Amino acid sequence: MNKLTLDIVFRHVFEGKKLEIDQETHKNVEESFTFLDSFSRDKIIYGINTGFGPMAQFRIEPDELNQLQYNLIRSHSSGTGKALETPYARSVVLARLNNFLQGNSGISAGVVDQLQIFLNKGITPEIFEHGSVGASGDLVQLSHLALNLIGEGHVYIDGESEEHEFLLSARKVIWAPDIDGEIYINDNELYDENNPEQLAFGKIYTVKITELSGDKLLATVIK
Repeated sequence: MNKLTLDIVFRHVFEGKKLEIDQETHKNVEESFTFLDSFSRDKIIYGINTGFGPMAQFRIEPDELNQLQYNLIRSHSSGTGKALETPYARSVVLARLNNFLQGNSGISAGVVDQLQIFLNKGITPEIFEHGSVGASGDLVQLSHLALNLIGEGHVYIDGESEEHEFLLSARKVIWAPDIDGEIYINDNELYDENNPEQLAFGKIYTVKITELSGDKLLATVIK
């Protein structure tokens, strides 16, 4: 999946079609992670082995890198307002997964696998509508999704909120905490992906209108 189209968003967000990842794509993700993991061992790289923001000048000791990434995710999971409705939250999952499938981020393959499970099993993350940090991206909202990936917070299953511990009894969360946290939460999937999601909504309504009016021109335009 190189880019998201309205048809892809429609199939996976609204119709619940399962998303498959081919072996070559998965291999590219693994190789990207392996490279970053190896490359960063004897170098100072922001967010991988340094503090964040004003603390960027401080290198973090190897035995504290794990806790650094967990602290980052937990501290940024501070959204407010209503939780996003299911289609919007699923759109964020799909967009984040598509981003990582490009094989350029250095994220671990375990994160990709977990996002695929969320999408295919109908597990909806609890992401709140307010709290973006502007120029730094959707740090707060993506942190709430990342919080679910480390087995914390709440998710929705069949519209009901569940403690994420419920899911961990069936499957261990795979996470490479020394690296994945900073990579995961830096981007703009929430506000970027709401645009095609809104267009997909528009497609649904246009199809409905077309069916009622018998206007074939509209169906041709949105196809």
